[in-house]
Amino acid sequence: MWEDPSHTSEDSRVDPASWAAQHSVPAGRIGPVGPGIAPEQWPRDPTTGMPMMHVITLWLPEHFRRRGPDLPGFALFQGAGEAFMPLPDNPDPADPFVIDLHHHRPHPQQILLTDILDLYFAAIWLTAEELTRIGSPPADRRRPGEHNHDGLPRHAWNHDDPPLLVRLTPRRHDPNAGIAPVERDATTDTPYLSTWGDGDHHDWANKLQWWNHLGGTIFPSQWIPDGLTPYYLDLIELPGMNIGTGTLQYDLESNVFDWACG
Repeated sequence: MWEDPSHTSEDSRVDPASWAAQHSVPAGRIGPVGPGIAPEQWPRDPTTGMPMMHVITLWLPEHFRRRGPDLPGFALFQGAGEAFMPLPDNPDPADPFVIDLHHHRPHPQQILLTDILDLYFAAIWLTAEELTRIGSPPADRRRPGEHNHDGLPRHAWNHDDPPLLVRLTPRRHDPNAGIAPVERDATTDTPYLSTWGDGDHHDWANKLQWWNHLGGTIFPSQWIPDGLTPYYLDLIELPGMNIGTGTLQYDLESNVFDWACG
């Protein structure tokens, strides 16, 4: 995970991977272990009712804390997806899964996100205490043989990839640091530099590609979403995610959200 700062120092011009190993500190986690929110606040997929899969929890650098200093980070979750059957229109009121679903109370900082396929994701802005603590989804109260959404894509009850720490380090020598990414053409008036030249990526762009990062040069699988600001998160598919070996963008300022397959 790479931050894209607006200022870099000359003495840091080393291989990014070796610099990260020497200087980075844990700033978040991916995998099934979520932030310190109450089980009843864990995001639920509006279609299936299943608890969403935790993607990433991340402390943000100060200039990326776009909801103010009291919310220094956020968590991203992915819904169950199009492959699963929705809840019935008239669910059994005695169903323990349905009873538990009635106890769901969305976190006050939850933002429900939808993609072009009308599938659901959720972002939750978090306090320092919530970022520090560990949280778990609600207990699985499904009756045997019911609501068995246990294939792919993942949800909170079948996301069994090992938890991993995230390390946040400066992303060195990005010419687009602090600039909103936009598609360039002959009429575009922007300081944002395209990654392409002579039919291939520029050398400087090749050195930045294939890293999850905050801000700077974007590497979308298909196109740059409209409305991005300098304060966006760009994710290559993380363990358990279902974005078709693609990339995902979520803007911490404008709330623009998009992903695309390669």
